Amino acid sequence: SPINNLKKINVIGVDIDNVLSDTDLIISEIIRKEFGVESTREQITSWNYCDSLPISREQEEIALNLFHEQYCIFAVPVSGAVRALRKLYNSYTIWLITGRSPESEALTREWLRYNQMSYHKLIHTKDKVDYSNNIDLMIEDNWSTAFAFAEMGIPAILFQKPWNTNDLIHPLIYRVNVWEDAVSLVETKSIQHLHFSLLKL
Repeated sequence: SPINNLKKINVIGVDIDNVLSDTDLIISEIIRKEFGVESTREQITSWNYCDSLPISREQEEIALNLFHEQYCIFAVPVSGAVRALRKLYNSYTIWLITGRSPESEALTREWLRYNQMSYHKLIHTKDKVDYSNNIDLMIEDNWSTAFAFAEMGIPAILFQKPWNTNDLIHPLIYRVNVWEDAVSLVETKSIQHLHFSLLKL
């Protein structure tokens, strides 16, 4: 079973899209504008838009590129995110780890500054797990990423979204609906680390 406080949490990795930035709202609007496909948030039940909506993979790529290169600046912050990061920033090192293309870095930094997001480091990467040696906790909305960290003994807080609702449970994945719950999980030290050797059993 998990061992409490085996490892102190110092560095927290935080995803940006749909964790800090309400990205889905903007991408759905881009898809509506570009391809005439209307959608509700509840309809997006899979990680790829083309699996949930009548659009092609190529159209999804176009929408994502438009978001990264132009429209990401217009996203509103997820409710409670600004306050939560400010609070965590005072006690922990915050690394924002995003799968956004490096081309979006300038706009991403501008968005973070404009919305007064507190953080120590911004990382653009295709594979967040590359940074697993550096962080003690990951905050995500992507089940696969959360699961990959959890399998390495690194706990993950997973924001409950229509696209991860049906996924499996894992002892090191903590589901939350709102930022307030994520912060209290961290601050009450109720997040447990699984000793790596236990994973070998």
